[in-house]
Amino acid sequence: MRWCQLDEQKRRFNPIPIWLAVLVSTGIQIASVYKLRQYSIVATDTLILLVGAFEVTLIGAYFMHLKFEQKSLLAVALIPIFIVGAMVFGILASVVR
Repeated sequence: MRWCQLDEQKRRFNPIPIWLAVLVSTGIQIASVYKLRQYSIVATDTLILLVGAFEVTLIGAYFMHLKFEQKSLLAVALIPIFIVGAMVFGILASVVR
């Protein structure tokens, strides 16, 4: 019964709002390079990384159907994200010095 409900949710999926959110996010990234880069490179890079993480989350949740997966599979998928986040934080910290 549960799988039927998930299939029904997938059939009603509308990708247009997700595409628009990714398009707006990409516009924010491009605008930040041209407008904020002259003030602070670190702030610009941080904004680009945060908006990029938002885009990856949207694409993973909806187009890869991770939104409909079990919670244990999501926990396994989130571990590499935290590792990459720590690595990016370490790289940004070394750039500031």
